[in-house]
Amino acid sequence: MPLLCDAPPPRPERLKITSVAQLFGDYEALFLREPIIQSPCGHPITFMGRHFFHLAGFDRKYRIERQLNYILRTSDGMGKYKLLYAGARARNLPTALMTFKYPDEIWEDNPKSRARWVYLKEYDFKQDSFYVSLVNPWRGLIIPFTSFPCKRSDLNRWRRGQMLSFPKATAAIRRWLP
Repeated sequence: MPLLCDAPPPRPERLKITSVAQLFGDYEALFLREPIIQSPCGHPITFMGRHFFHLAGFDRKYRIERQLNYILRTSDGMGKYKLLYAGARARNLPTALMTFKYPDEIWEDNPKSRARWVYLKEYDFKQDSFYVSLVNPWRGLIIPFTSFPCKRSDLNRWRRGQMLSFPKATAAIRRWLP
């Protein structure tokens, strides 16, 4: 039985990961060709190359500027990089993008989150049918913090704070932008 919406869409097809170069290419195609997306509540979310490591769920924070040549040369396997969560965040990058673009709910000031906004989306998928995307203000921009699958039993943890209704949410974010 759907919880957040009347008819959850199917989850986007997961990425097949063969190498870090291929994964970065997929990230680039998904997030960097149109690096600013407008969420329904008015957030202009800006994606940069630097967000690759945390959105894909790598074990360490790397600086993309220092790693890009190595990434592009590593066309077989993951090289020196290790994906956390059995690669689930990396495989679900298309789902993360859909959640940023088309959330079912957006919550502000969740006391359990370090991020300013929590985006939630329900998908027609048996296991982990919910997805959480966290968004934060940073240097006059609104940027992705992280994104991950969520079980129904864990969903209420993310449904705290103030729920934003999409038309009036635009006014709520103005105080965070220059």
